[in-house]
Amino acid sequence: MSSSILLWYPMRDPLRRTTAAFLTTQPATSIANWLRPMPYVTLLAAFCLAFLGVGCGTFLLFVLMDAQAESLRQLSHRPVKFTLALTLLALPTLFVGAAGATGIVALAGAVWCGDNAVAKAGLTLTVVLTAAIVGGFMGLVF
Repeated sequence: MSSSILLWYPMRDPLRRTTAAFLTTQPATSIANWLRPMPYVTLLAAFCLAFLGVGCGTFLLFVLMDAQAESLRQLSHRPVKFTLALTLLALPTLFVGAAGATGIVALAGAVWCGDNAVAKAGLTLTVVLTAAIVGGFMGLVF
């Protein structure tokens, strides 16, 4: 291969070109500030939590395929082990839910760091209404 082909070869990959353009271009709008590290760190945490949820779910599928009804009945007579087993069953859902919440925090953080007052007001109103609705629901249930 000639040297000119080797110089242009990495830029023929559309994923590399798109990533390079995304990382080096200033945002077109001031609604969300993606220049701070906070959104990226929280999105990384969301990805890791989602990966943990999928991994735990797969592990539970393998374990529960071999579980016998008698072993589950014996487990119900031991409260500590039964609580641990229920926690293990809930972990995939908890991890995926935490991943979704972390992704929302990342997007909200990017908007909150932006320069648009209307977007910040809308975000604040959404957070307040969501907290009120969830708090009211928790008050009714518990």
